[in-house]
Amino acid sequence: MRLQHANFIAVFGFLSSASSEFIDYSGYKVFTITHEKVNQKYVNYLQAEFNADVWDSKKGQADIMVSPDHLEIFQERLNLHGLHNFYHQKIEDVGGLIEKPRKNQILKDLSDFNYEIYHSYEEINNWVDLIAEQYSDIVEIESLGFSHEGREMRALKVVSGKNLATKSYYFEATIHAREWITPAALMQIVSRFLENYKNGEQNEVELLENLDWYFLPVTNPDGYVYSWEHDRMWRKTRSLYDESGRCYGVDANRNWDTKFWDDDIGSTSYYCSELYRGPNPWSEPCVVNVRDYITKINADRNPVKGFFDIHSYSQFWLYNFGYDEHKPDNLNNLAKIGNFAAGAIYDVHGTVFDVGDWYNVLYPSAGTAIDYMYDVQKVPCATTTELRDTGRYGFLLPEDQITPVSEEMYAAYMLVGNAVVDGYCNSQSSDTVDVDSGIPHDVLRKFREQFAQ
Repeated sequence: MRLQHANFIAVFGFLSSASSEFIDYSGYKVFTITHEKVNQKYVNYLQAEFNADVWDSKKGQADIMVSPDHLEIFQERLNLHGLHNFYHQKIEDVGGLIEKPRKNQILKDLSDFNYEIYHSYEEINNWVDLIAEQYSDIVEIESLGFSHEGREMRALKVVSGKNLATKSYYFEATIHAREWITPAALMQIVSRFLENYKNGEQNEVELLENLDWYFLPVTNPDGYVYSWEHDRMWRKTRSLYDESGRCYGVDANRNWDTKFWDDDIGSTSYYCSELYRGPNPWSEPCVVNVRDYITKINADRNPVKGFFDIHSYSQFWLYNFGYDEHKPDNLNNLAKIGNFAAGAIYDVHGTVFDVGDWYNVLYPSAGTAIDYMYDVQKVPCATTTELRDTGRYGFLLPEDQITPVSEEMYAAYMLVGNAVVDGYCNSQSSDTVDVDSGIPHDVLRKFREQFAQ
């Protein structure tokens, strides 16, 4: 998800839907700058001056990808600004980390599915069919509608059938196209959850009997397909509002109708920016589809009490708000849940997550999914998770990390599920919950033993 992105017209902005070439990032480098001078204004300057792609940005630090053509002058300018001791190269060759596109592998048997590699949109849809068939007594496929380019958005609805649940629990991934770890990890999490439930594991049985679960693996299908077929670093949707025809796409996580939507708070009206919020809220069909789906769930089914918008990278656990510094009324519960979850993540593989509100931990941003969910849909626990890593690979996380990521996030998401059941997410009031929530120590121990095998 992260970044204050570039103008980057030279590489990204002029690409059209008809483009058949796969962009070569050979020689592109990523630098980390760490200094109090690194604020939003300075990052914006670097973007405009060097067509830089800002992978990650927070107070006092930024990860910036620079093309070979701008490399020398970029470093000279940093040195001129007194930053010669405050930046270092994090990725030597971005192109070397990008694998060439491969043919789709459409399967007939779920047992043949490889959870330890990244999968295309077609392969993910194939998996949706297979997992719904394998667990047909509890899993149903639901269509949210279609994207700008006509691709179907399909979610998995998982219910026990015992009619005991009174709350819903929702997950979505890949609202930003290049964050491939998010659907990969989510598919493993779904598989593990269903398998454990079928095997009679007490924690999963109780969670499914008390919650209705929803999983949307690909929220931005057009962008995701484009990142597979043309540009591995593509972030946005693929709609076109630029009359010149040069700059495609909208940042789908700035297109939600929140307070201060058009105030240039972590977004922009500039078509070619990676943070382009669109001509108006709800301009993107993929965003409208999720809005309408949540609205339907809340109106006709058990209301959504826990909502996760899954991103990478930076290892953050973020709750409301992004558009300003005011705090949600249920801050104490959100903070407690977040800190418990960070502890559960750490207990699996020692991965450290920072916990806090979006505005202060990340950077000010309006138009985000979790703020809309909290303010308008009244979801008490709306959370953004930023998965691994902290920049060693960034958006190009190696496939051998898919399983560790899914394992540590599984513990966290199950913990939050317990919190939802226990009442931490019943309302947005300031009332705290007396019970202690979280996965019991014996269950966490089981997770660690299982993941070590």
